[in-house]
Amino acid sequence: MSDNGDEARAAKRPRTGEEGEREAASSIFSSVMQRLMGGGAAAAAAAPTAAPAAAAAAATAAAAGASGGQQQQSLEAVLAAAAAAANAPGADPQNATNEDEQDNLDDEGNRILPEDYPQEYVNVVKDCVEIEVDGAQGTMTPLFTHQVFTRDKYLLGYKGFKAKFSYTKRWRLLFQVSHEGTLPASQRKPTWEVDKEPIDMVRDSGLLPINGEKASVTEDPTIFAKWKAEDQQADAELGLQGATTISSTDTDELLLCQEVCSNEERRILMSRLQAMSFWWIETAQQTDAEDPRWSLYVIRDASQPLIIGFLTLFEFHNPMRVEDPLTWRICQVVVLPVLQNQGIGQRIVKQIYLRAIADPKVHEVNVEEPCPAFVRLRDAVEFSLCLENNVFEDVSPKDATDEKDTNHMDDASRDRVCKTVKITRKQAQRCFDMLVLHRAEKSKDETALRRLRLALKRRIFALNLEGVQDLPRENLKQNLELLYEDLVDQFHSALRRVPSDLLA
Repeated sequence: MSDNGDEARAAKRPRTGEEGEREAASSIFSSVMQRLMGGGAAAAAAAPTAAPAAAAAAATAAAAGASGGQQQQSLEAVLAAAAAAANAPGADPQNATNEDEQDNLDDEGNRILPEDYPQEYVNVVKDCVEIEVDGAQGTMTPLFTHQVFTRDKYLLGYKGFKAKFSYTKRWRLLFQVSHEGTLPASQRKPTWEVDKEPIDMVRDSGLLPINGEKASVTEDPTIFAKWKAEDQQADAELGLQGATTISSTDTDELLLCQEVCSNEERRILMSRLQAMSFWWIETAQQTDAEDPRWSLYVIRDASQPLIIGFLTLFEFHNPMRVEDPLTWRICQVVVLPVLQNQGIGQRIVKQIYLRAIADPKVHEVNVEEPCPAFVRLRDAVEFSLCLENNVFEDVSPKDATDEKDTNHMDDASRDRVCKTVKITRKQAQRCFDMLVLHRAEKSKDETALRRLRLALKRRIFALNLEGVQDLPRENLKQNLELLYEDLVDQFHSALRRVPSDLLA
């Protein structure tokens, strides 16, 4: 599990400037370009497994016999043996080269199955996984399973695969994995893959917290029943003793757990919550809870001791800024799917910004590689804050430093917006574009809409210059139009989340 933590630390390194925002914007380009060009997703790299004994022996013998002029021949023998191991019947498919993997993937990154593969041994993982949380109504289906089971949507070689993951109110886990049998070796063809035993996949996955594993995960229903009863008690406050209440409503409250690094119970709680997030965040990682720069915000149900979501915040000093270098980065936000679309996520994210605005030491708040849904949520929060603080009162589309971009904010105006509401320079311009779009559509000002469209297309082109340079020129106009429409759709989605009184 320590390796997993090391990878998490690398993934969560403090990045300077606006790398995260640039990546988020360029992801729009990537998704649209894949639709246009018919490109497929690349498979995730996987750790190689041991070669079959015969191939390994051949490789060892070839290496042992190498001397003088035989070295080149022996090297070729070793490579041939390795290739034989990767392609041998029953060999782990993850031994294949990246090129071979990509050749056998469809446009969505899933393995292309042989037409004669027995369908009773083909499982679509999402359809076979059930998640339940004590105190939450109904069961849930995960958004992502690739970090727990296989790298794509299939689990191959097992009949009647089922997996159930049950959580207590404090996110202790019982996992139950079963199947009716494995595809018999005598019936397998050389091109038929059989994946790793699914129970072992779970045992080796990030669902096992890196802190407090033995007290957090079990395969024994009797132990889980005891945990469940303990966590139903009103005083089941693992990690929440002394937490600061940031906000509260009739349905939920937001608590800040500071000093996670020096509090064992909070490290365990944070690790459990991050392990749970593997189902809902595509690139979820367990972070280093012993790093003092991490803070944990917990969303608790107001009527029962149930944690219904969480937010992690990473605090660092940007070395590129001499004055006010402190940056807050929102890294993970999860609200239980059965409680989503009720404004909970938007409300807690806004609280982070309000705390940053009130803290003179904080220069800005940014976001770690936001998914499309969070981009819309963030836009709504930041745009609302801009309107509430009247930061655009003295800014108009005519304040342009570039004659070709009449909607570009001048540096002084943009810096004033950033300082007031603690958002990035890129997001300040984005919020201003949303305001121009809203006003132009409301007043049916076709001239303003045309100017905005041209300005946004120029920025999209500049942001994705490397990608568009490789496209046929005759398709460039069409591609930019699609990217522009996608961006405007994001603006409209965010505007629908903004209180109507602010848009009046």
